[in-house]
Amino acid sequence: MKKISIVILTVLFISVTYGQTGIDDILSQIEQNNITLKYYRQLRDAKKLGNKTGLLPENPEVEIGMLSGSPSGVGSRTDISITQSLDFPGSYIHKYKLSDIKNEITDTEYEVVKYDVILQAKKLFSDIVYRVRMDKELANRVHNAELIAVANTKMFENGEVGIIEKNKANLFYVDSKREYEDNKTDLLALKEQLYAMNGGNIIEFKQSEIVTNKLPDSFDSYYTELKQKSPAFMLAGKNVDAGNRSVKLARSLTLPKLSVGFMTEDAKGAKYSGVKFGVSVPLWAGKNKVKSRKAEALAASDYVTSLDISEKARYKTLFDKAKNKKMLLEIYQNALESSNSSELLKKAYDKGELSLINYIMELNIFYEYIDELYQTQRDYEKLNAELTLYY
Repeated sequence: MKKISIVILTVLFISVTYGQTGIDDILSQIEQNNITLKYYRQLRDAKKLGNKTGLLPENPEVEIGMLSGSPSGVGSRTDISITQSLDFPGSYIHKYKLSDIKNEITDTEYEVVKYDVILQAKKLFSDIVYRVRMDKELANRVHNAELIAVANTKMFENGEVGIIEKNKANLFYVDSKREYEDNKTDLLALKEQLYAMNGGNIIEFKQSEIVTNKLPDSFDSYYTELKQKSPAFMLAGKNVDAGNRSVKLARSLTLPKLSVGFMTEDAKGAKYSGVKFGVSVPLWAGKNKVKSRKAEALAASDYVTSLDISEKARYKTLFDKAKNKKMLLEIYQNALESSNSSELLKKAYDKGELSLINYIMELNIFYEYIDELYQTQRDYEKLNAELTLYY
């Protein structure tokens, strides 16, 4: 039983860094191999190419007219016209700047998806590490239960204990073995999920510890830093920039369009050639377009405010939960360091102060306490992963 206490105290320390566990390397593999991220990288590249289209003037227009004269003595006439239409010059500046902003938005959209996958992976790591910890703990429990079962079987054969004690000891062993095997199955399923996240490629992940980053004491200082690093906030801000630039572009497109060109006319006995100019006045085509873009820009700005309110509430909840879980972990750790319940129970049982049934009952209560501790540690690690995702 002493071995169990030592194992418990060993796994409580959570100051291991990512570099030591190799999790950074695993996350890098997942980022490259994950099927979802591969799709979004291709989509990002396609959208960025699309954002660079439509920035230049429209294609020039060529017209050729071949006209027959009447009466026949008049002859024929050939007209050739080449025309280039141009938006108001300032609109091209707005188009290029808007294109750059849209590409920044596309990059940031990918970052949002990427960090979502990374968070899923980190939470999966916590689940795997929890199962690895439980694997070690349950292996010790099985070993202890087997010793008890073997000892009680021999005592039964010697007439020292009754059939009830013998059967109880055997059932205790069987139940311990079942929990151990169930945990093995769950661990295997989690590793399969990890392989799937890595595009079906196997990852060797055997760590029994995981990093937890230190959280600031003040939520306000934490949240201020988070807003500067979160892709979601960056994306919202860039959408505001895009909205404002779209308003400027829409305004520039309400100005008259210009057209310049060359025209030649070849008729019987005469030929004419020269340049021509035209102006297109946007009386109807662009109606309400500026108002529409202003409404979109205002909506993007309002979304920033809405995002701030909702995310602050969400992260405050996560922050408080993480602080509470951390406090509970410290309480559990101090309690285990100051007492050896499993060892005391074993001594009492060996001295005959506890019956087998009472010993197993008290031991199960102690095991439940350990299980709760591991679950709390796993929950804290998941909360910490989400809170420090961009650190």
